[in-house]
Amino acid sequence: MFEVRELDLAGRIGRIKTNHGIVETPAFLPVIHPANQSIPARDIRAMGFTTVMTNSYITFRRHGGDAIEKGIHSIIEFDGPIMTDSGGYQILEYGKVSIGPLEIARYQEDIGSDFSNVLDTPTGVGGSRRQSEESVKKTLESCRITMEGLGQDRKSLWIGPVQGGKYLDLVTSSARHLSSMPFDMFALGSPTEIMERYDFTLLAQMIISAKKALPVDKPLHLFGLGHPLPLAMAVALGCDTFDSASYILYARAGRYITETGTRRIQDLEYLPCVCRVCSEISPRQLNELEADQRENKIAIHNLYMLKREIEATKQALREGRLWEYIGSKARAHPNLWAAFEELAKNSHSFEVFTPSFKSRGLMLSSYPDHLRPEIMRTHERVVSYLSGRQRRPLLILPEGRVRPFVYGKAYEMASSAFEIPFIIGYISVPVGFVPGEISDVYPYSQIVITPALQSDPRVMDQFIKVLTIQLRSLAPSMTFLVRDGQLDDSVYDLLKTLLEPKFMISGDEYILESTLERIKKILDD
Repeated sequence: MFEVRELDLAGRIGRIKTNHGIVETPAFLPVIHPANQSIPARDIRAMGFTTVMTNSYITFRRHGGDAIEKGIHSIIEFDGPIMTDSGGYQILEYGKVSIGPLEIARYQEDIGSDFSNVLDTPTGVGGSRRQSEESVKKTLESCRITMEGLGQDRKSLWIGPVQGGKYLDLVTSSARHLSSMPFDMFALGSPTEIMERYDFTLLAQMIISAKKALPVDKPLHLFGLGHPLPLAMAVALGCDTFDSASYILYARAGRYITETGTRRIQDLEYLPCVCRVCSEISPRQLNELEADQRENKIAIHNLYMLKREIEATKQALREGRLWEYIGSKARAHPNLWAAFEELAKNSHSFEVFTPSFKSRGLMLSSYPDHLRPEIMRTHERVVSYLSGRQRRPLLILPEGRVRPFVYGKAYEMASSAFEIPFIIGYISVPVGFVPGEISDVYPYSQIVITPALQSDPRVMDQFIKVLTIQLRSLAPSMTFLVRDGQLDDSVYDLLKTLLEPKFMISGDEYILESTLERIKKILDD
């Protein structure tokens, strides 16, 4: 049902097979109102959205048996895959709905939904721990009733809703219980209020808490994400599909979506977009339109922005530069930067999903780029490589300009100068010690690092810990060190204390031939 084609961090480009075609993920699903939709679904389809979401409970109330006879695709005039919500949002807004979980489940099957949702009880944000526990309990019971009632003859792809809100242990527990049920995919509930408050760190924590308890081979939907700002981060954390009516709700309030936030249309002197709406009208002309015309044009622009963000995220994922893309987005808002730091703290969780080799090098600009999975992997690779090579002499040379280091003149001469096997390599922040023999392995020679990152105290603190582990695992019999002045004094202090080098030559004294002769003399003595 779900085929993964590309991976980066926990993000993936995949394909979900449905009764009405293939859905390529990540995918944004515009919400279509089944009875009062101002932007026709066929126009949304023409903009490139292959999948949409609509509400089965509202369909039930407004169309009843007519939707069963005609099918939901005919009702909203959309020929691609359709996901239906079950009324959970109405429970969150109004406290209850006049239908049971099995009844609305069968209705979704009968109207031909491609993706169907269980009638859940959303946790929300403001509730107490006890209320949140009750919402999880009710949702799980609704899931049990639905899956047992439908049996094996399900026509839709069924989605299990994870609840728990800000209580992360409840999110994990909810996900763990759902993972034992026969759902085709899962969804994380209650994030809309969180995103309205721009609490992106809590959103990241919720996704991480859910993902660690869910099967990795099934897609995860995120309810209610309708802004470009956190979308790439949510993809990187492992979300595959998203839905929202934000495009029209923002438009009704005169809110114009940009890459970095929303703007009041009356505050704009220029439209920073070249979509078919913005390239044909000025802000003044837009403000002078009748309310419904202005709303529709802003809504269309907002959809284009959401479409653009999905495509940009997918391209970044495919190129293996999702981390860089998130970092560039994160600088647009302090709360998103805080969420980026939360992602970085959990980067070890993404290492298994991140390709070992990429077609592009790594761009390390600033904290916390040193924590990205590819860099963490290099730390472990060095320790693994040095295993079994302990008690050999160690020669640490300057990194030099030739890449890979193994092809440089210094390594070539040094590696052939001695009869006994040496470990020869260089030290680079934030990678650590790099033995020459593996310096041509990705990404050692494909990293671009700014001086700002290399001098950041937070980076250096972590780097010193990594370097200590690496060198202790080597435990060289003797060490020879060429100090080139490029590394922080704290690194040389560590090397002197930990390795007690036989000699340490400063950069202005360094001549390779004489250095090698000095080492030979020490070995002979």
